[in-house]
Amino acid sequence: MDKRYSLIIFDWDGTLIDSIPTITRSLVVAAEQMGLSLLDEVAYKSVIGLSLTNAISKLYPELSDEQLQQFIKQYREEYNQLEKQPSTPFPGVTDGLNVLREQGVSMAVATGKSRDGLNRSMTANQYREYFQASRCADETRSKPDPLMLEQLLKELDIPVEQALMVGDAGFDLKMAENLGMDRVAVTYGAQPKEKLLSHDPVFVADSFDDLIEWVSLAEHS
Repeated sequence: MDKRYSLIIFDWDGTLIDSIPTITRSLVVAAEQMGLSLLDEVAYKSVIGLSLTNAISKLYPELSDEQLQQFIKQYREEYNQLEKQPSTPFPGVTDGLNVLREQGVSMAVATGKSRDGLNRSMTANQYREYFQASRCADETRSKPDPLMLEQLLKELDIPVEQALMVGDAGFDLKMAENLGMDRVAVTYGAQPKEKLLSHDPVFVADSFDDLIEWVSLAEHS
């Protein structure tokens, strides 16, 4: 690695927080309650990162607007029930965020979650203090549209060349790719490594510790 990043933008679910089982379970339960055909786990994981409306529409394109709203309601009821025991960070994340903060790296979040959902998760994991800014799917355009990244760069006054996107889904990487932003793929989340490699990441991390070690090399280069 031969450059230092001033800003690292993280996806949330599947990158920082181990919430994939909760999300997939909530999608399955909602589909069951709606009397819909169940899909395989890979299909449900494949839409994590999109806004909830876009994710459901991709899984079940035949739904009417009314059915879509009912699915969202069922999903949120199940998700909120499961999240009474909040999803927790992946191994190494808290220590890694502390390292980045000590190195003076600004951090932000770009997520397919709603603002309410992100706020709850940030509070439950005591993560608010780490991030200078965030964008959620209900505030801007859904991934892979790069608008949320553009907004974060403008808010923090950092050029795209000094920013890095980190995510576990093709939507995360494609969003950065659309903006010409460097991107790192993490392989421990929702989508398989092969899918992530198609978006030309500058690094592939099999753990959060791998990511921190790679980023930290810039401090000594």
